[in-house]
Amino acid sequence: MGPPTDVFGSFLWNVGYALCHQLPERSFFIGGLQMPVCARDVGTYVGFMAVLIAVVVLARYQNGKLPDKVIITVAAVGLAFYAFDAFSSYLGFRSTTNDIRLISGLAFGSGISMLLFSAVSNLLYGKRTDHSRRTFTYRDLPLVYLLIALLSVPLLIDSGIFFYYLESTIVIASLLFMVFLIMLILVVNLTGWSFEKDKGMFPSIATACVLEAAILIVLWSAHHFGSVTLL
Repeated sequence: MGPPTDVFGSFLWNVGYALCHQLPERSFFIGGLQMPVCARDVGTYVGFMAVLIAVVVLARYQNGKLPDKVIITVAAVGLAFYAFDAFSSYLGFRSTTNDIRLISGLAFGSGISMLLFSAVSNLLYGKRTDHSRRTFTYRDLPLVYLLIALLSVPLLIDSGIFFYYLESTIVIASLLFMVFLIMLILVVNLTGWSFEKDKGMFPSIATACVLEAAILIVLWSAHHFGSVTLL
């Protein structure tokens, strides 16, 4: 039991290695292979992916109005639960489990992502954004939680190698997109480029991709040579 040794699996593992401690005792195993990030990070990225799918399915990516109070409350509770579980266990006040780490990650990743996509839409699309429509309301929560449940199934049962690669791909794709989105926000804020004008779209995306690659390489190197990780 351990990390994968094939080319694709090693790629997924090394992307996770840039941002995660990858401690076996804090990680899920599927088909005898260790997930490329820890249980809490898996929850965060699965939650993010569930919200991303909901944004696309519901066509909310150009809705600029903030989510309603229920969604904001859900996000705040998710953040509080995540912080409590992480810090209380790290400081030795209580013990936790991978299932609890997963749930806290899901609560944090999904809640914060529902706020993030609203802010991103407003920033990137400017005047194109429909400010009268909310990105998320309480009515969208059943869909988000259904997607979370479906994406989490392989983690809760020993579902074999195929589902290991499926779940790992979902998690790492979510990680990459999340980092890309953060870099894109940074680029747009620093340069003033906007998706409102098409000529600003491609330079923004290209620059964000380059920055993401550079940051992942730096973080991977820091972990490998200096045993430094963010989480």
